[in-house]
Amino acid sequence: MKEVSQCGCSLKLYLLCLNMIPNSLDVSWDPVVDATSYDVSWSESGNSVVLDSQSVNDNAVTISQLSPHTTYVVTVSAKGTNSKLLAEGSVPGTTDEGSKSMWLFP
Repeated sequence: MKEVSQCGCSLKLYLLCLNMIPNSLDVSWDPVVDATSYDVSWSESGNSVVLDSQSVNDNAVTISQLSPHTTYVVTVSAKGTNSKLLAEGSVPGTTDEGSKSMWLFP
């Protein structure tokens, strides 16, 4: 039996955040079968207000124009045909931490 996440889908995305430099973060994830795009959004940790978002077709993104010394939470949603939500995951990342990386498991 698969665990159903808050998104109502049975798959959880595992994200990797790396190259956390003063003004940007790199985030990547494993491709999701049948995904046609990925919606990426981010907010400051502890704040639910989304600062920005973008839709990408690849399984990696660089988020730039961020504030230094700030922890962000990046959420990626895999979308399929008709924008059906297939999987979702989130990972924290702090600018200025060099090239450290972290995984966030559900």
